[in-house]
Amino acid sequence: LLHGHQRPLQLLRISDDSRYLASGGQDGTVRVYDLRNGIAEIHAYVLRGHILDVTALVFSSQGNWVATGSRDNTVRLWKLNGTRPGPETMILGEHLGWISDLAFDENEQVLISAGYDKTLRVWDFPDCLKNGVSAASYQDLTEARSVSRKLFLARTGGLLVSLDFNGCLRIYNGGVRFRQYSHMFFGNRTLPITNMTVTPDQEWLIFSYRNQSDPRRSGVRLWPLTLDGLLNLAR
Repeated sequence: LLHGHQRPLQLLRISDDSRYLASGGQDGTVRVYDLRNGIAEIHAYVLRGHILDVTALVFSSQGNWVATGSRDNTVRLWKLNGTRPGPETMILGEHLGWISDLAFDENEQVLISAGYDKTLRVWDFPDCLKNGVSAASYQDLTEARSVSRKLFLARTGGLLVSLDFNGCLRIYNGGVRFRQYSHMFFGNRTLPITNMTVTPDQEWLIFSYRNQSDPRRSGVRLWPLTLDGLLNLAR
């Protein structure tokens, strides 16, 4: 058993290379466990900084960084230096509401944060590291009518899919400077989308939906995870 948090856990995430396991708790801390020597010898490192519950957590695809979000409205970055997580690197400003999800692209060029202020914030990650946080280092996508609760960012960083609490999917395209292709292209009050995931090869988007008028007709759909495929879904 892994112990340490002083209050209940909120999140569990594992890095793409399966080396690190991270847990986020209501105590405002993140605990990162190094699994490289197996379960017989697990080292835990505690990341302290958030003052409220940890609500979002993501490893970068290359395993160099972990980003965390909280009910304190902030996104924080931590460097994984190969032996143990380093000290807090920076705070990426504040949303006007607590953080609901985070996503990195494969090359650590883009970080997306979703907040309860109904904003998706697109961070130019290298610029943040080199020059610090400024108005030039991020773009806000404020067209949402509801809070995004789950994000998927393609490996190339050029395709972003967001699922909101109203049960609607939205798609964005364009790398760091995203252009929104469709505000609300699938899902509504009568057929809300309840969850989504992506196959490991990123070829297919899988989502479940609920038929409000006849629950027996609820189901799961697979759709090609390409811009053309998703726009066909919108039609």
